[in-house]
Amino acid sequence: MKAKELVLFLGGAAIGAAVALLLAPESGEKTRRHIKRFYEDEKDRVKEAYDHARDEVKDEARRIGRRVKREVRSHIR
Repeated sequence: MKAKELVLFLGGAAIGAAVALLLAPESGEKTRRHIKRFYEDEKDRVKEAYDHARDEVKDEARRIGRRVKREVRSHIR
């Protein structure tokens, strides 16, 4: 997931949560439980997206590093 997509997703999630709070006729205690659950779920999703993006960047950096080494070696010989 790209950074822009992640920001859009989180923004949409926040808007959806706000609308749900305004329209939901639940008690404060129930609403707090829902908010806590939502926060925990989103926190996990953001961490997974971050970990995935970090791993992709690491992999791409390794590929570029190998490519650069090959190019340098080919010009040295």
